[in-house]
Amino acid sequence: MLGGTTRNPQNYKSITGQFGEGLKIAAIALLRQNKGLSIINTDQVWRFTLKNDNNFIRNGQPEKCLFWRWEEYSNPQNAGKVLVEIRNITLDEWKEIINNYLWLACKVKRLGIINAGNNGDIILNPEFKDRIFSRGVFVTKSSGVGFGYNLDLPLDRDRNCITNYSDFATKANRIIFYIIENYNKYRNDFGNFEDIDYTEIEMFDQFPENIYNLLESDANFFSGIIIQVLI
Repeated sequence: MLGGTTRNPQNYKSITGQFGEGLKIAAIALLRQNKGLSIINTDQVWRFTLKNDNNFIRNGQPEKCLFWRWEEYSNPQNAGKVLVEIRNITLDEWKEIINNYLWLACKVKRLGIINAGNNGDIILNPEFKDRIFSRGVFVTKSSGVGFGYNLDLPLDRDRNCITNYSDFATKANRIIFYIIENYNKYRNDFGNFEDIDYTEIEMFDQFPENIYNLLESDANFFSGIIIQVLI
């Protein structure tokens, strides 16, 4: 019922989206929740709706299908951009949504994020404790860890399950060991609250007093995962 696609998954392995179905599924999911959806580029607006289609009959009734229509549009300010507009989002829904996307959360709250080079990030905020992100998007929770983690992880088709927990634990441990090795450097660099640049990601004025112990506790937790997988 989703239709076909001309996209060849083999050519899109390195980017988000490779099956030619993500936009359709996202549109259906939003419309089922009574959210409006429009996609706006330099010269067009695409509007999505759900309505009955007499070409598809089930139990004697037309099937409700995804439709879209486009309109000509011109706004010089949108040149070179693609805007996704989602309507009917409540304030409570927004407050819950932003914590699932680090780049949104960074816009509205102070996040204590330590970057561990190419290994990923660790998130110090207590509300992000045990939350696991892949490339900035929330995936799942992992009880037993003291911080939130942002890594590049292999996920299942629907992005809601880690497919290789050994790989996840190994990458999380790399973040921890990187930070432990550079602990004094981080403490010296970010000890002065006034010297921090807030243009992108805001840091806490100081590390939690017990951060070293918390890091070691998380390292032991992830090492346990690796051992279990090996056994």
